[in-house]
Amino acid sequence: MVRRQARHGWQGHGLRPPGLQDQGSPRPHPAASGRGAVRSPRLHAPLRHGPRTGEGRGGRPGRPRHPPQRGFLQRHRLPEAGHPHGRLHSHLRPGAHGGLVGPLRRAAPGQPPLPPRPDLHGGPRCPLGADRRARLIGAVRTTGSERPGDPVRRIPYACPWIAFLGSSLFAQSQVQDQARFVDLSESLGLECSGESAAWGDCNGDGWSDLLAGGRLWLNDSGDRFRAAAELPDGVLVDFDRDGDLDLFSCAGQRLFLNDGTAAFKELELEGLPRTRSRGVAAGDFDQDGWIDFYVGGFEDWGENITYPDHLLRNLEGKGLALVWSDGRYRARGVTAADFDEDGDVDVYVSNYRLQPNLLWRNDGAGGFSDVAESLGVIATSAGFQGGHSIGAAWGDFDDDGQLDLFAGNFAHRDDRGDQPKSRFLRGLGEADGFSFEDQGTCGVFYQESYASPAAGDYDNDGDLDLFFTTVYPVASFGLQNNPVLYRNNRDWEFEDITDDIGLGELPATYQAAWADFDRDGDMDLVTAGKLFVNRGEVGHWLELRLAAPVAGGLSHASVIGANARIRQGERILSRHLVVGTGEGNQNDGLLHFALDLDDSWEGTVEVEVSWPPGHGRDEDGRRQLYTVREIDRVVTLTPQPEASK
Repeated sequence: MVRRQARHGWQGHGLRPPGLQDQGSPRPHPAASGRGAVRSPRLHAPLRHGPRTGEGRGGRPGRPRHPPQRGFLQRHRLPEAGHPHGRLHSHLRPGAHGGLVGPLRRAAPGQPPLPPRPDLHGGPRCPLGADRRARLIGAVRTTGSERPGDPVRRIPYACPWIAFLGSSLFAQSQVQDQARFVDLSESLGLECSGESAAWGDCNGDGWSDLLAGGRLWLNDSGDRFRAAAELPDGVLVDFDRDGDLDLFSCAGQRLFLNDGTAAFKELELEGLPRTRSRGVAAGDFDQDGWIDFYVGGFEDWGENITYPDHLLRNLEGKGLALVWSDGRYRARGVTAADFDEDGDVDVYVSNYRLQPNLLWRNDGAGGFSDVAESLGVIATSAGFQGGHSIGAAWGDFDDDGQLDLFAGNFAHRDDRGDQPKSRFLRGLGEADGFSFEDQGTCGVFYQESYASPAAGDYDNDGDLDLFFTTVYPVASFGLQNNPVLYRNNRDWEFEDITDDIGLGELPATYQAAWADFDRDGDMDLVTAGKLFVNRGEVGHWLELRLAAPVAGGLSHASVIGANARIRQGERILSRHLVVGTGEGNQNDGLLHFALDLDDSWEGTVEVEVSWPPGHGRDEDGRRQLYTVREIDRVVTLTPQPEASK
């Protein structure tokens, strides 16, 4: 069902704002690498990364939360009493860690150009074989239970390939039509303006904090927020593997280290070029245990400068090295996920100016190849090389266990007709070479200035819905544009329920990020400078934190790209650990599952997790299973020991 088409002018008029250049790129600056051609980096050698110049411009009070409960895995006590993940947790016994990164080597003078693909290690390879990857031993942590017994049981490796719900009665979902959002920003003490938002627990108290509007807002047990440090927008990641979240700001390529209490200190970065960026993806691209960054290069509209994409390698938490630069296109959003299920993190880049989007497939050692065209994810239409893509969102939208992709396109109209519209791209899985099938708009009606998508299950029916921002308050042909929430009705049908759900008439914005900030089991939304609290009926739920042991406790640093699956009848609910979504936004790192169970349910939930290599994957490199005995809470899962070879 599609509504509001006339209101938003989906048939439109053949007009667009003056001054927007819809095709081509500005002429490259002489300092750029080969007029936009891709050249691989030279490690420790001067990399020509100068900007290009050219013509043209772009233009709660309410229902109670589930309180922390005493656990039964009484091995050691955490320092924070009342921690929402449970006061008592199972003991984590880290194993030996493999060798550190070897010394970087300088490319020989006069070396010819290397193949046109990004490579985290550039020309000569560093000595980082699989035998030097981290091997970590962990267990499962949970909020515990009011009845005796271990709430989580680890399952032997020889298990079916996909998880299921054990001993359960499946009830029909009764919550889809009861959710409603209420703006509680003022009562929560929150001022979250700005063009992006990032969620993450910065002070280690178990509650998701918010970075927005140039400030960090600390979450006080879901009741209020208090203003903390002034910080630039960016993504929250554990850069130095000490167990807390640091901040990387892509706009100026600045890095701020967290001392564990949400006090940040800037780490001076040397040797990085000037840039302007609106999106970054984070992941351990070369599987050395340290988070790296893919920074999308955008343009300076005022100075007619376009900046190249950058691949930045983590130097064991001490700094960043520029190892690759690509000046062909103008990136907006960048998001990463393991779409081909081989254990490493791949990168999708949304490019503007009717230029093709990129899907960089990772070879597992930080070397990338663009497979966007061959796998069908450029997100364009006949007569166009690409679209005005601004942001994209990974997610399993059809509950088949495979990653799908939503590509968000800004779309003017010109003399060729409609420019490429936003579209869903269905992942076909291993049998079809992990290619994608274009599903079209699936009910997402036309607006000229769509921008940043964010996927989340707002109505707790188990499938991913879509919130989609817009950045022109009024289209170039005079009709109103507003952000929209689309409900997933399954079978690739999405319905606009924005007005019915309390989000009508939102102003233009790039900001969109989901989190269950109050730990009540449903997804809340920050957008347009406001925090909208979800007041719907919850049903049963489970939220998973995926992490691996490090010296400072637990960290997501080496497990970004991991995914968790739960089977519900014929459906496979799949959630992936992703840092960065849409354009410069970041959803909370907890993986949220709505469980279709009635109140008489007594049993277990079996969760399947696919970990990156080096984290105890079983012999065939696939997955591990965990049995969770308590639901309606947050559970932390860590990798099991490696199987015997």
